[in-house]
Amino acid sequence: MKFEGLNVGSSIKTRAAFNMIKKLGKGKTVVTVLPYTAERYFSTPLFEEE
Repeated sequence: MKFEGLNVGSSIKTRAAFNMIKKLGKGKTVVTVLPYTAERYFSTPLFEEE
């Protein structure tokens, strides 16, 4: 399985998609829509430069 980073807020949809991938198994495609980005988190300490 290939993993890539996504710049989205945490979402139950993401967890559900990964659970469905595990359930369906190899060779299947799972698509989910993540309708927002993590822009609102850029002003938090998570993105502070050191």
